[in-house]
Amino acid sequence: MTHRRPAVVLVPGISSVASLVYEPLIAKLKTIGFDEVVPINLPSIDTIETKVSLKPTPLEADTKAIRSELERLVKQGGREVIVVAHSYGGTPALCSCEGLWKSQRGDEAGGVIRACLMSSSLSLPGQTVAGVRAEWAANNPNGGINDGGAKMETVGDVCTLSCPFPFFRPGL
Repeated sequence: MTHRRPAVVLVPGISSVASLVYEPLIAKLKTIGFDEVVPINLPSIDTIETKVSLKPTPLEADTKAIRSELERLVKQGGREVIVVAHSYGGTPALCSCEGLWKSQRGDEAGGVIRACLMSSSLSLPGQTVAGVRAEWAANNPNGGINDGGAKMETVGDVCTLSCPFPFFRPGL
């Protein structure tokens, strides 16, 4: 049996159109063997084009759009998925993963196996970005973020991220 690479879901930051900003990354991932790379154009960016209601909130509309694609991949397609989100996109992306993590699905095929957040706030369901930042500021009165030399680079056909902490992966 041939090993199939996970599907990759790309979520942009606010005011970015995923299919445009991720176009070079999508092309690169496909050339190195990722057969399904899905950019999510968030409804909050252009409701006229997407014809999507932003009620009750834009965050919930964005979460619903991401969730719909994740359910297609995981529940209908049995795919393992890596979610990559930038900036604001991290919040609706993580909210969208609820119940779809591989570790939460038991013996069912597929599931979200990793979340990579780039320059993103990490807020989980029930939290707010502002609340997390306020808590961090209260616990770090000297300010500043020590990234421990984190960096991302492409070497040949491999994109690497070196950082002092693991990717967010609940249940492990």
